[in-house]
Amino acid sequence: MSVLTERKNRARKHVPLQIILALWCVFVANAWIFHSSVRSDWTSDGLLTVTESDRELIAALTGSVEVVIPLNLGPEIEDTLKTRVLLKSARWLEELSQVTPNRLQRPILIRVNQEGEKWAAERARRVPALEETDVDRIHFFHDGRRVSLSAEELADFRFPSALEPEGVAEILVDRTREGIESALRRLIRE
Repeated sequence: MSVLTERKNRARKHVPLQIILALWCVFVANAWIFHSSVRSDWTSDGLLTVTESDRELIAALTGSVEVVIPLNLGPEIEDTLKTRVLLKSARWLEELSQVTPNRLQRPILIRVNQEGEKWAAERARRVPALEETDVDRIHFFHDGRRVSLSAEELADFRFPSALEPEGVAEILVDRTREGIESALRRLIRE
């Protein structure tokens, strides 16, 4: 056999092995990077399953409820975690709005940093009025009343501090479903 034939035969074996090795390295890198990331996993605990009590809660609303969620998409990890909780809440509210769309409307998401004109128009349109600082909150409007939920009311966070700078920022307890249900109950009772 010639030298070229030997090299071709080795290349036939080595190229697939190198591809498999590269895929394995990508898999390991992804597993390492995302092993402690915060995920919105709707499959666990049946978070997105609309139950009969949810249907009764939506049916108990006396009129149309509008939902506005202004998001502050800042570069800090605190802003990122708050945005994750609020986006998860928005997905849950969309699921609830599909039960009876005339009672609970789909949430209006506004990226305050990118859609300044839309945020100004929405603030001017609302009664009671929204302030410029009313970001990273869920606002429920019903019959001239407003109930607001902050991201801190929907979840418990842990952020790195000056005493523990190597700490991992994470969502400790997620109470998205309970927080939204309590806000809707407040609208019904008041």
